Order: sequence, then C-alpha cells, then structure tokens
Amino acid sequence: MIIKTPNLRTAEKATALNGLKISRYAPPITHLFYADDVFICCKATPSSFETLRDLLRCFELASGQMINLDKSFIKFSPNAPPDFRSHMASILKMRTSDCFGNYLGVPVDIPSKKSLVFQPLVDRLTSRILAWSSLHLSQPCKLLIINTIILGSIRFLMAYIPFPIGICKKIDSLIAPFWWRKDVRHRSIH
Repeated sequence: MIIKTPNLRTAEKATALNGLKISRYAPPITHLFYADDVFICCKATPSSFETLRDLLRCFELASGQMINLDKSFIKFSPNAPPDFRSHMASILKMRTSDCFGNYLGVPVDIPSKKSLVFQPLVDRLTSRILAWSSLHLSQPCKLLIINTIILGSIRFLMAYIPFPIGICKKIDSLIAPFWWRKDVRHRSIH
C-alpha cells in the first residue's frame, strides 16, 4: 500500500484531511496533542476517514506501537444520521460516542444545563464536609481544610470552566456552616 500523505500536516496541505474552523477566518484545526493523547478533528467524509485510517496505520508501522481501539472513539455532530455514523465508524473500526466525557478531571463537552455537570462535585463536597463536621476541629484546622482541600479541588475546574451562579451558591452554603458551626448538634451563628 502506498500512503500519499505520511503525516497530518501534509494530509491537511494536500486537502486530503480537512480540519474544522472555529470561525470563518480562523485556520483549520486538525489535531491537538497532549502527552500520549491525540484529538483529531476532520470533516466526516469517507475520503477523510480513509486518509485518517492510512495515517494511523502509517504511525503504527513507523513507531511499532498499536493504537488502542478500546480507548479510542469517534464523536459526530448531533445532526449526523445513525446509518452514516455506523458506516464512518466502520472505516476506522472505532466505536462512536455522544460525549467526550472528562479529560484530566475537567468535562470536555458541557450541556446547556451546566448544573448537571457540576452536581457530582457538589455531592462529593457534601459527603466530605459531613464527614469533617462530625470531628471536633479548631478554626485554624477548618480554615486549612477549606483553603487547601475544598477550594483547592474546585480551583482547578474554575480556571477552565465558568461555574453557574447556583453551583457557587450551593458550595458557599456548604462551606459556611462548616466554618461557623462549633458542634454538629447546635445551630451555627452565621
């Protein structure tokens, strides 16, 4: 088999692989690399998927590594018909997925109702705070827990994704009683 396009850039220059544009005048994006992960964007055409299949085979032959198809998947736009999706997925021999899920703990594709994405975080914080509330902790110890563990765990997410106001209020309503309450059995002064 002769591969006409040995890498992603030459495939893009030869228009064998058309990247996606985020705006009319932006350059097309075909790939993003992070450590050993690759995110490839292209228009869903049979020729693009065949070129991509050849590129992946070329990579496997050149590197001696195999692509793990169990961890790889294809995400189509919502308006792609199911039979078209299955045909295109059969070219690459990969499964399809409706969402990207989390990457490094951060949700990649966020639905219109953002509070659903952050509800597991609120539930996790609630269970942790309830466990700590049963302990007799001093104010400096509580401050250390709030600043390092509670806020530290969400600071990473907040740097990338704007939190909905409702979620911020829920987190604040969890932290305030933990900070002010001296004993679980008594009401706090806040």
